[in-house]
Amino acid sequence: MVEFRELWQSDIIFDKSRIFLCYISNSPSCIAVNMGNLHAVKAVVLLCVVTLWFGEEAVGMTSQEAAQINSLLEQAVAKVQHLNARVVNNQDLFVAVVQSAPRWKPIDGSMKYVSVGSNGVWGVDHNNAIFYRSGTFENEASSGTDWVNVEGQLKQVASGYAVWGIGTTNLIYTRLGTSARNPTGTAWEQIAGGLKQIDVSSTAYSVWGVNRHDYIYRRVGITADTPAGTHWQNIAGRLKFVSTGSAGVWGANVHNQVFYRTGTYGNEASAGIGWDYIRGQLLKQVSSGDNVVWGVDTNNKVYIREGISPSTPTGTEWRQLPEKMEQVEANPRFQLAWGVNSTDVFQRVAGVPLT
Repeated sequence: MVEFRELWQSDIIFDKSRIFLCYISNSPSCIAVNMGNLHAVKAVVLLCVVTLWFGEEAVGMTSQEAAQINSLLEQAVAKVQHLNARVVNNQDLFVAVVQSAPRWKPIDGSMKYVSVGSNGVWGVDHNNAIFYRSGTFENEASSGTDWVNVEGQLKQVASGYAVWGIGTTNLIYTRLGTSARNPTGTAWEQIAGGLKQIDVSSTAYSVWGVNRHDYIYRRVGITADTPAGTHWQNIAGRLKFVSTGSAGVWGANVHNQVFYRTGTYGNEASAGIGWDYIRGQLLKQVSSGDNVVWGVDTNNKVYIREGISPSTPTGTEWRQLPEKMEQVEANPRFQLAWGVNSTDVFQRVAGVPLT
């Protein structure tokens, strides 16, 4: 594997037979070119920096690796602006620029709803059968290997610090006994109450849901010793969909208006203190992630909320992505996501940047 710093120091790095190059535009990508018969070729170098943009290397990066790549990309942009273009007089060099690599990786199987969290990737199909994606427990950036059927039926599932789900008659369940050795757990435990939709955070003991009347509820009393909590707290307001994650608690109402729960950014286990209306985009579904909120509108267009930070927890603007999905779920790390359309499951494998 090419060392980031070594490449950065030399603009282009190559060994005896291969050269590793990247061109940074709105859609960066990387290739390795066999040198073979490419001698005596002069080229203009716009930028060379390995980003591990696409492929298995980009899946499962640590936060430190992602931060390093982010830092190098920022330096790279500044360097290109400074250099503009430079001719490299070296008969052993050839610069190849490739088109954008696809951002969504198709995953086998067909689901109507998918959820990703520290308990791995879970989904339910169009027959309400429940599935766990093998190899994703506490490895949520992975694509996994195959779908494992879990007993029972749910119309919606939520993976986070634990796995929760909603049955076909709005009964609430949580999965017992999940662990690295037994990621699918041992049994479903019914929780008092009734909800039509539920969401679970991976970064805090936070469970939020809405019932068939769009009343909003938050689970109270969750600890390491009582992962199912003790009771439900009604939260003022009405939403048809709610999401909890490190970007806070977000939701959409019956009119597809989007709201952020004040005081929950980085503190999603709290009840918050009110709802802030987020203007600019109507969405039927939202998902709170790592300093980003994903959403889908009624035409299945995908959007992200940018500019989310401690100083601007509501973000600054909506940006549309070119893909169409019926539902998206934010990964708790790396600004990645999973999504489904009418027939397929997809994993967002490029997280930096999101274009």
